[in-house]
Amino acid sequence: MSYDLAAFDPAVAPTDPEEFIAWFEDLMDETEPTGVQEGSALGSWTASMMDTYPDSETGDGDEGADYSSAYPALAYVAAGWDEAADFREVSLRLAASHAVGLFLLSDPVPTLWWPDGQGGLRQVAQFES
Repeated sequence: MSYDLAAFDPAVAPTDPEEFIAWFEDLMDETEPTGVQEGSALGSWTASMMDTYPDSETGDGDEGADYSSAYPALAYVAAGWDEAADFREVSLRLAASHAVGLFLLSDPVPTLWWPDGQGGLRQVAQFES
């Protein structure tokens, strides 16, 4: 079991929660394994995440996370459930500092977070799982 989340570019994502889910599901059909998407806030977020949770496909051993993307709009990341609490905290902190949105799919009630324009994030929706 893994803890899954998706970071996204808020400039291209729909702001309406129902439209966001449809957009997200469409993009998930297009994801592929990826490295860092340089030159964007989403790429910077991904690079920062990889500093803490290396790509398990390219790293040593079983530690790390699995990364995929629907470039340039979305980065999907999954880490081991035993790391979920720290992984969630780091992803939220880095999303705020890089001004990207975050969809926390593996929370007990999945939540959608959007940059607040002041260096933080605000929760904009909860979804029944």
